[in-house]
Amino acid sequence: IVTRPAPPTQVVAVAHLSGADQSTGVRASAELYTEAWGTSIHLDVSGVTPGDQCELVAIGQDGSQQVAGTWTVGYTGGVEIDGATGISPSQLSSLQIVTLSGTELVALQG
Repeated sequence: IVTRPAPPTQVVAVAHLSGADQSTGVRASAELYTEAWGTSIHLDVSGVTPGDQCELVAIGQDGSQQVAGTWTVGYTGGVEIDGATGISPSQLSSLQIVTLSGTELVALQG
């Protein structure tokens, strides 16, 4: 008898957030996926200045904030980044991309 692993279950994003900031030129969109421990986030970003150090900040409906990812921009076009937060998708109100110096580049909302 040959046993085969079960095919992977189809993973569907439970929410989509997006944002664009004309003053910074940064655009971003995110897909949120439910996990047992919170939310995994797949982020597409463009328009960030190469060399900038950035954080993806998840903001809960209760005002709590968690850093969901960090990266240094080494590209001139767009980039895809994966992040994670302990805040569940149903409790997540928004995402922000900020520089490590605290400048908000773009806010993402549903």
